[in-house]
Amino acid sequence: MPIWDFILLAVGLVSAVNHFYLGIFGLAVPTQSRKARLYFSGILLAGAWWCFWLTVSFSQLIEPEPRMLAMSMLLSGYFGPLIYLYVRTICQPGQHVGPSGQLILLFGSFGTLLTIIFLTMDRMELQAVYTAFLLRDYTRFAFLWFLRYAHSAELLLFILLSVIKLGETYYRTRDKTIKVQILYIALTVAVGTLSLLFANILPVFWHGIQMQRIAPLFSIPGAVLLYISFSNTNKYIHRLEVEKEQERQGIMRDIHDHLGAKLTDAFLLSQKLQQKDTLAPADLDQLGEAVRLGLDMLREKIDLLHDLESMRENFIQGLQIYLVRRYTKVGRTIDFQLADEIGDSLPMSTKEQGNAM
Repeated sequence: MPIWDFILLAVGLVSAVNHFYLGIFGLAVPTQSRKARLYFSGILLAGAWWCFWLTVSFSQLIEPEPRMLAMSMLLSGYFGPLIYLYVRTICQPGQHVGPSGQLILLFGSFGTLLTIIFLTMDRMELQAVYTAFLLRDYTRFAFLWFLRYAHSAELLLFILLSVIKLGETYYRTRDKTIKVQILYIALTVAVGTLSLLFANILPVFWHGIQMQRIAPLFSIPGAVLLYISFSNTNKYIHRLEVEKEQERQGIMRDIHDHLGAKLTDAFLLSQKLQQKDTLAPADLDQLGEAVRLGLDMLREKIDLLHDLESMRENFIQGLQIYLVRRYTKVGRTIDFQLADEIGDSLPMSTKEQGNAM
């Protein structure tokens, strides 16, 4: 094959795969827009057809099995990274994929490169590769052996990372409903990846011409199952974000009511103590106890708000505004500083909640 045809095939396959997985991953974005779902579904179907057309048009082979194997390796090469991104999106809905997620998808290049090499071989070369695979002759086509094992290893690696991420989220959450949903997701991912294992890893260890022909077909139900799972993720992520926001609002109301009451008591007590000519140690102890109760309550709420990082700065600012407003009424100024360990753990509230305090 001429070098320009090789480059065209490589660029075309990578672009087609990116369209295919952009469509799948776009369906996992929490949105209620019907147009957006249709848009990403169209991208997915266009990418799949593009992959199929390229493998058929560039292949010089008559037999359909090598084409199926090439399609299977091409698409499933990205399933491992994609499943990990899928699980990460569900476990951390507030975090977008970003550049790091796009780089993760590059790990599927092993399958893409192996597909390109398969499609550029003529019939005699491919028959020699098949013979080497069947005889487990590692001395011939060493680079292809490396790509095939690397492709299988990365798939297993990302599946393992996905299981760890799901397990970590399962044991960290307290909501039984969310735990059931996580188990359902884990089951879906397990069934989907099982089909991929049959399609790609099983032929590596179980050699035979029938396995080489049948195994690639298992990637088709894996792709369909992953498509259904991603399309159903919208409702779950949206519900999880609503519940998280409701929990945050409830904790902030609790902080507003109880912490405000404790600090108001301390403020009124300080006003009362100002009217005395001298302050006894018991008076200072009483004032310190009132402040301590407020801080103890605050520390309890910090643990509940620790994961709500989006509230960090505004909450501290609101607390400062509250204290400054109360103390300036009696003509006093304060220099309010938080300890490092407290300041680093405090989440933020919204500006409105800070002003309300």
